Order: sequence, then structure tokens, then C-alpha cells
Amino acid sequence: MSHPDRSVGPLPTVVAVVLATPVHLLTLAVAALGVRLLWLGTPLAAKVAGLLCLLLAYALRPALGDRKPVGSELDLKRCPQTATLLREVAAAVGTTAPGHVSLTTDPRADARLTGLSGRALSIGAPLWLALTGPERVALVGHQLGHLARGDVWVRRYVGGALHTLRGWEGMLAPYRPRLEMRPEDQILAMSSGTDVQSPNASAGILGDIVSVLLWPLRVLLAGYRRLVERVAAPSVRHEALHADLAAVRAAGTDATVRLLEVLLALPAVETSANRAVSTRSDIATAIAQRMAAFDAGQRSAVRNGAGADTVDAVHPSTRERLAAVESAPRAEPAVRVTTERWTAIDQELSAAVTKQLKRLADDFRHAY
Repeated sequence: MSHPDRSVGPLPTVVAVVLATPVHLLTLAVAALGVRLLWLGTPLAAKVAGLLCLLLAYALRPALGDRKPVGSELDLKRCPQTATLLREVAAAVGTTAPGHVSLTTDPRADARLTGLSGRALSIGAPLWLALTGPERVALVGHQLGHLARGDVWVRRYVGGALHTLRGWEGMLAPYRPRLEMRPEDQILAMSSGTDVQSPNASAGILGDIVSVLLWPLRVLLAGYRRLVERVAAPSVRHEALHADLAAVRAAGTDATVRLLEVLLALPAVETSANRAVSTRSDIATAIAQRMAAFDAGQRSAVRNGAGADTVDAVHPSTRERLAAVESAPRAEPAVRVTTERWTAIDQELSAAVTKQLKRLADDFRHAY
């Protein structure tokens, strides 16, 4: 496999941003028209139309922040060792540390924007418990690598345009309600070609006539949306590989490789957690025991296909990411954390981890 720096370059990202810009400009134009129609001296009918324009622009506006995950947000002032670790990893990958950090029940991690300039990091408690210290550094390095490259800004900008296009499509399909999707979910669904508008019961002959008349415009919008999705898809793959290289800079090659191997084994970790809930055992202990048994043989097994490797329409597979990391020049860790510091960090996170594991157990019991 080619090195990420020599694979898909920034051109798809630039083109995706260019294609998304007219969509945002159209939303601004609708808002400006609404303000103009509400101007003093305009007739009542114009004011009503202006109000409708403003409501439409508001409904189709791009999100100013990604949806906040449900979890336990840390008070970083009371977690000085955790905050120091974040600053060290951020410095290693060339960015600033996030101001908001949460632990969740999700087995993944995610970096996102909050408001206009805020940065946030969420980490699944089960995943955190499954990792060793250096692997945790690699995980944080990967997520902050997205922030360092500005990937989340592009994701918000392009995803916001996709949100608007889907909104227009839904409005032009009068009896087919659109399914709401977050901008980041739309990015993850790129190139899938999935139609998210599910036909509902017919609204009668009038609805059918209106739908047929609006069909050409709806097809045009759908085609433009899929064009944006397909153009942006290669850049999303590129971003994931570069974020792995950021993890290498922070934690070194070996720790990043081990992190990716653990990601391949996540289904087994989740199974262990669910089994612990069923038997009323301690989830943290069950995860620790499962990872203690994750030896070299099992790591080799998941790498060779004896394990799940979730691949969506745009992200590279974990095995592809492993090949990219191992083909890059080897690196030693820039961030080294002593056993004593990890003990202090674990103590700072203990209450939040316990809360999320209890919530995970409750969710599992309610589901079955």
C-alpha cells in the first residue's frame, strides 16, 4: 500500500469545499431575502414571505456544533494529570488540547467541534479500559490529529451542505418525510447511494401531482448531493490515515499498531462486557481479563481475518490502516507516561468510568 502522504492529496477536499460553498451561499441568500422582505415599508404579503424565508434558512442552516454525546464530562481543573496528558499529546501532533473531555458508553472515540471554536473529545469507557497506557496515548493522538489537520472543520462545512441539500430534497417530496441525519453521519454515509427518504402512505392525487412536477428539481438536488458525497469520500479516507500518522508521532509505531489490533478485537471486548452484565460480574474486571488473554496469537488471528473489521463506504479498513502505519518510517513515542502518572490518571477518571459502566449495564438490561 502507498504511504498516505503519496495517496489521495488535498484536491478532493478542496473540490468538496468548493462544491459545498454554493449551497451555503444559497442559504445565506434566502436569509438575506427574508430580511429584505421584512424591511419597513414592504406590504404585509411581503413580510409574511420574508418570515417564511427566514424560517426556511433557519431550518436548513449548517450546525454550529456536532451533537454532544451522552456521557460524563470531566472537570479538567480537578483532573490535572489528565489535562497534562492531553496537552502533551496535543503538542506532539501540533494542535491545542480540547477544552471538553467526556467519557461515554460508546466503544469508540471521537473529536468534534463545539460552538464556533470549541474543541471536544469523547472516549468510550470500555475502549479506554481495554487499552494499555501507550495505546491510550495513540488513541488520543489519532483523535487530536483530526483537530490538528482541520478535518473536523471540513467535516462540518461539507456535512452542513449535505444537511441542507437533504432538507431541500425532503421539502420537494411533499408526502415523503425526510429522515434526519447529523452532518457527520452524512459524511460517514458518503458514496453509499442510500436513499434516506422512505415513502409514506400516499397523500392523494394532489400529492402525486405535486411530486411529479417537482421531480426534475428533486433529481437535480439529489445528483448534486451525491456528487459532493463522492468527491469528499477520498478525502475522508485520507484524513483517517493521516490521523493514524499523528498517533504514531505521539505514541510511536508499536503502540499505534497495538491500538489498531485492539480495535479489530472490539467485538470480543463488547461481548465480555455484556456477559459480565448478564452474570452480574464487574465489567471492568471482565474487560481486563479479556485483554490479558489477547496475546500475540490472538493479535495475529484478528489481523489475518479472524475478527470483525467494520468498513463503511468511505473509511479505510482497520487492516488497511495497519498496513499504512507499518509502511511508514518507524517512530519512537514522543509522549511517555510513567506508571505513577497512569495511576493518578486512573484515579481522576475513576468516578466517570464507573458511572458509564453502570449506565452501560443498565442499557444492556433494558434492551434484553
